[in-house]
Amino acid sequence: MEKENKIIELLDAIIPKLDLLLSDMRFWMSVAVLIGPILFAAMGAFYYFAAPKEANHRVGYRTYFGMGSVAAWRFTQKIAGMVWGGVGAVLTLVAVIVCIVLGGKEPAEAMSAALTMLIIEAVCALLAFLTVEITVFIRYDMNGNLKNKKR
Repeated sequence: MEKENKIIELLDAIIPKLDLLLSDMRFWMSVAVLIGPILFAAMGAFYYFAAPKEANHRVGYRTYFGMGSVAAWRFTQKIAGMVWGGVGAVLTLVAVIVCIVLGGKEPAEAMSAALTMLIIEAVCALLAFLTVEITVFIRYDMNGNLKNKKR
């Protein structure tokens, strides 16, 4: 009987800490889910509004075909800004909804939802990258000249 009372006292001391730990875990899952889309939107805004006007190897969205000329560079920055900014804005809205839903779920379900959202963010980042690369490849040749549509 005395042993059972000590176990119950120990569990009573631990359980409030578990609630605190689980609430912290939900917070950090929400941060993990939100940070990617916010960074995508910030990168998109930078590429669209503040990218350097001349091609360089330090700052800006660099592609092989976008580095050939000033026109190709500027086009690459604008298209990258639109694509990454759009993906970031849409994913931010979805991530906010997911974070609201995370608050009412059990820890295992919340972890699963957060992991699913992180996978979706990674796939969207890959698709955004491919969209920009393919768009610039279709429009410009390796010297940065517009490709002729008529041959």
